[in-house]
Amino acid sequence: TFDNICTAASEILNERGLEALNTNAVAERAGVSITAVYAYFPDKYAIMHELFIRSDERWRAAVMPFFEAVSTTDDLVGLLRKATLTSAKTRVQDPEYRALRSAIWAVPELAELERAILIECTDLLAAELRRRQSRLTARRATRAAQTVVLAAAAAVEECARLGAVDRPLLEQVSLMSGLYVDQVLAD
Repeated sequence: TFDNICTAASEILNERGLEALNTNAVAERAGVSITAVYAYFPDKYAIMHELFIRSDERWRAAVMPFFEAVSTTDDLVGLLRKATLTSAKTRVQDPEYRALRSAIWAVPELAELERAILIECTDLLAAELRRRQSRLTARRATRAAQTVVLAAAAAVEECARLGAVDRPLLEQVSLMSGLYVDQVLAD
């Protein structure tokens, strides 16, 4: 029942948007009573939160191994390129993420979850930049990492919006980020 409710909510978001999502519509689509929906979720925001968490778990399983391997490779730029491509593929193929795209920044709780992911990635990359270049201040490393993470996130979001991996766009963002990271590490 829980999974049916989540699937129904995802389908409603994909087909009709955030405005059409409500617990009654979810119950009807899932083929369960409204009481069953409320047994798991107090409101539609709790359902969206669950969709986000499930999507985030899939994304983490695909992308976080790149961040974990960052300190064991000499090719930081290549690793970032692979992480960006994998992130785009994961987001494009994830129906729950695509369904939530319009809601993420419209719902404060979801926006905060998205920000937390961006901050986590920024912190991991900043730590690696400082490890590789000890002269970098924490502030400079964080700003550089934030620039790279936000550029990659914007490109990945564009792919999700299009519903397809735009390899030329991802390559351009990776090239730009690579040149920037090389410059930051050379300073």
